[in-house]
Amino acid sequence: MHDARHLSGGMSLGGYVRAIEREALERLNDEDRARADAARRTRGRGCGAPEPAPSRRFVQRWNVEDAASAVAGSGGERSMTRGAYLFSAARCIECHRYGGVGGATGPDLTGVGRRFSTRDLLEAMIEPSAVVSDQYKASVVTLKDGRVLTGRLLQITGGRMDVLIDPFSLAVESVSPGDIVSVEDAPFSPMPPALLDTLTAGEIADLVAYLQAGSE
Repeated sequence: MHDARHLSGGMSLGGYVRAIEREALERLNDEDRARADAARRTRGRGCGAPEPAPSRRFVQRWNVEDAASAVAGSGGERSMTRGAYLFSAARCIECHRYGGVGGATGPDLTGVGRRFSTRDLLEAMIEPSAVVSDQYKASVVTLKDGRVLTGRLLQITGGRMDVLIDPFSLAVESVSPGDIVSVEDAPFSPMPPALLDTLTAGEIADLVAYLQAGSE
């Protein structure tokens, strides 16, 4: 069941998996349910998830202007092999699908080059909170017990609301609608900024070329 959370199939598949998991837990006695819940919370990403991104050193704090200039001045033929590697190293693959591979918590980037210019792509990667699609907006959920959850609202299954609080680990908090005080749009994107700050100018050019190649 843990590995099933990472199968491809869009966000709706995740809702079905969580509903099955919740129903299975409800059939257990208290002791077994506590043991299963503890195991569910402490397990790693599992074999169906992308490998953890390799540790990389800080290069510079990229802004859109500098990155656009770097890509424009890169010249020469770009490396698709390195671009594919960087799609994983920069953690894009954990939330975005490309060519049928990757996560489903963010937009599918296959063919993204047909819809966006190079500058648009860089703006989306460097300033993810500047423009956020309604489909992928995060919400701030305030609960009666004083807790505040920030994440994507998924779907109500089994009379409970699922909130995706971490797009990288796919951690989900399940709450009862009756425990919710308010739900507001988050003022920022679920996608963290600074994901390109460990990339060199040439690497950014390779990553952009790789994304644009999927549109050809």
